[in-house]
This record gives sequence, structure tokens and C-alpha cells, in this order.
Amino acid sequence: MKKITLLFLIIIVFETGFAQQTISFEGSEGYYNGDINGQNGWVVTGDGSGGFVVNQVVTSDGATDGTNSLKIANDNRFGWQSNGPIIGGFYNYSSPIPYQNAVISGDIYIDDVTGDSSDYRFGTVSTTAGYYTSIIQFVYTGEVAALVGDTFVDVTGFTWAVQTWYNIRIEIGTTNITYYIDDAVVATGALGPNQANNIEQVRFLHDNYTDTGFAYLDNFRTNDEPTAGVNEFLPNVFNHSYNTDTDVLTLKSSNLSFNNIEVYNLLGQSVMIRELSQTIEDVNLSSLQDGIYVANILIDGQFQTIKFLKQ
Repeated sequence: MKKITLLFLIIIVFETGFAQQTISFEGSEGYYNGDINGQNGWVVTGDGSGGFVVNQVVTSDGATDGTNSLKIANDNRFGWQSNGPIIGGFYNYSSPIPYQNAVISGDIYIDDVTGDSSDYRFGTVSTTAGYYTSIIQFVYTGEVAALVGDTFVDVTGFTWAVQTWYNIRIEIGTTNITYYIDDAVVATGALGPNQANNIEQVRFLHDNYTDTGFAYLDNFRTNDEPTAGVNEFLPNVFNHSYNTDTDVLTLKSSNLSFNNIEVYNLLGQSVMIRELSQTIEDVNLSSLQDGIYVANILIDGQFQTIKFLKQ
């Protein structure tokens, strides 16, 4: 039996922003039962010989919504990955997701023997920087650990049970990260330097320890939570308009002061940051090239997101 090294493909496609997204692995979304590798931006771990591991599949064996889910299971050609979970499915976003006020969630079910099982991991990654930006890990002992401040911390007071669906949610702010299980906070703290990177990939992994254990992922969501930090533009909070003659983006609020604006291009790169202080603000865009942008706007201490076209 041999250890394998991580090999994955990064697929980059330009889109028009960072829309909310839910993946339930249904046929209506373009998924089919079988190997997840190559389906809609998903790849799996490489086998070290130019191929890929097997048994990471879309299946109708179990689901929380609809019919299908993603199942990750042992590939018995390889041994235990003692350096941590690296076998499973990798979802590559077509455009990087700004880490500030990102919300990533999913339903997870583990069918394994507590105390003698694999470790299972759900996490977000900046492939450009080469770091995980978040991890929640179901440890073989039944415990849970989370990545906070670039360090794993144990979740106290929670033990996962086999054959049970859990909703996990990761909320990343500008300075903090918070993990939830079934809407209860299980870990929170300040972001570490490695965590403050835009998200390009989500990983659902195991360490290949047992032959019979497996896990499901369903309803994998990105920025699809009723949180002020990720809401689309709300007209009752403020209005915005772009004047092509003056190359100025105008922000207007009836009674709330703007605090800050940060603008991102479609590669997820920050291209402009401005401090604000008034209820009406004119933001000069002359330094930006024509194109579509996403802006995180801090108003009255809360973030809102808008998209706009500069031309």
C-alpha cells in the first residue's frame, strides 16, 4: 500500500460576480450518479501516477434534500493518510470568493465507527496562497476541531454521532471566523494571517483509514445565509448609481453613515479601498479599468455587497 500526494486541477472561468449558490448534486443541476471527478468544477485527489482516486461519487444512497449527495469513501489501493485528510472531492470556484463576510455551509453525514474511523474534513482553501482559510474536522474519536487563528482548536461540549446529519456553517468576517453546527456556535476567534485570503476552493475529505466508512455532503451553499454581511444590495438601506460622464459611483443613505468601501475585480483581487464617513459619498472610479466589479460596503457597522459595471 502506498501513500498518495495531493493532485488537483484548478478551473478558472470568468463570471459576473459572486452570486449565492447551492449545490445539491441533483440531475437538474447537471450532476449524474458516478465519479464526481470532472463534474461541474469538481475534481478528486490524484493517485500520484497521473490518475485519480476512486469511490468519490455522486450517489442517491442518501440525501437531506432531493435525491442525491456527494459520497466520499475509502480507496483500498492506498493506505491511511497519516498527515491528515487529503482524499475526497475538491470544488473549484469559477471566480474567487472574497473572504470578508463569506458564508460556506453544508449538510454532512458520517457512517463510520466512532473511535476507529477516518477523520473527515470540510474546509475552504486559497489555492493561490496555498493555505486553508477554514477547516472543521470530525475527528475519529468523536470530537470536532476547527481552524481558528491558523491553529486547530478543540470544540468543547460537542461529540458527533454516526449516521446523523449535521448542518455545518462557516462565517468569515473581516477580522473574525465563526463555526456553527446546527446553528449553534462551536468555535470562534480572530482570523489568522493565512485565513485572510480569498476562497478559491472547498474540500470535502477523509484520511482513508477504514475500508467501510464513508460520509455524505449535501446542500453545499456559498453566501446563501440571511446574514447582513452577505446580503445583496438592499434598497431600504442605501442606493447606488454610476455616472459614466464623471466616472463616479454615488452611494446614498437616508440616515446611516457609510464607513468603508472595498472593491474587487472578477479575480477576487482587491483593487480599491476607501474610508467613508457621510450619508452621501462619491467614489471616484477613474483608476479602475472598465468592467464588472463587486464592492463590500461597510455602513453603520454592517457590510452590504453590490455589483456594478464601470464603462
